[in-house]
Amino acid sequence: MFNKLKNKKIYLALPYSHDDPQVREARYRTATSVAAFLMKQGATVFSPITIGHQICQYGIDTSFKRWAELDFPMISWADEFWLLQLDGHEISFGVQEELKQAMLVGTKIVRISQQDLSNFLPSSHTSASPYVATSAPRVAEVRYEFIIRSKYKYGDTIFVIVDNNKILKQEIYEIAIAFVQDKQSIAYRGLNSKIHLAVDAHGMPVRMFITAGTIADCSQACTLVKGINAENLLADKGYDSDEFVKHLEKEGINPVIPPRKNRKKLRYYDKYLYRLRHLVENAFLELKRWRGIATRYAKNTASFLAAVHIRCIAIWAKIY
Repeated sequence: MFNKLKNKKIYLALPYSHDDPQVREARYRTATSVAAFLMKQGATVFSPITIGHQICQYGIDTSFKRWAELDFPMISWADEFWLLQLDGHEISFGVQEELKQAMLVGTKIVRISQQDLSNFLPSSHTSASPYVATSAPRVAEVRYEFIIRSKYKYGDTIFVIVDNNKILKQEIYEIAIAFVQDKQSIAYRGLNSKIHLAVDAHGMPVRMFITAGTIADCSQACTLVKGINAENLLADKGYDSDEFVKHLEKEGINPVIPPRKNRKKLRYYDKYLYRLRHLVENAFLELKRWRGIATRYAKNTASFLAAVHIRCIAIWAKIY
């Protein structure tokens, strides 16, 4: 496939639009990596995503209709229309319109699967193979425990082995983006995630959600208590932030939160009432009596959250 690229004109297409800017960034890197490889083989490549991605950072519309006036003439100019079949290409409006235009003007269509991209170069040149960026869950499937060590730093290039035992080139920050999407995070000891839990005055769980383990408690506090009616709210020092305290006071809730020691002025709190905060720790104890929750057997966040919900149902069922 790659032996007859010299002097060939190629239009490179793949899905781009996405609500998550990190996914768009990954797709941009994929397009640019592939375009660079093709150009090294002697081809002339037009990659609309490589051109448009940086411009769109300044508020330009990313929709295909906005770019069709540029893209359609270039499809007619190209000898071949290369479609990178990344996740979502079947439902991408832009990709489907580009395909229709290529068929209309008679441009040869070459479909490149994710498997083709993984084997983009001969084995003797594997180290030069471009990183295959699809979407966060695809990267989250990678077995990469061996890279989570302090000798690697943010931005380092490493090689990882996917489930089909193929080797892909990847960078630490790309993996980090993927795990944030899957609500996991990279720590020295490997993957971790965090359960944010609110309980009532009897210690029964009333709300919970999952974030990456490196997310600060106070950053999720307002979301955790939103819509909950209470006279007092008990929380540890991790929730002591001016924003959260003001939010509670605005809602008419008395914050029973010990102030951090680095505060210039220590805020008063009811130490006697604060003793009841053990109720939330007891709830965590009940949750983690299920080994699957304590050791996080689930491979993705949706499964893990479902397990937590089922355990909470079991806790509530004990009182009925």
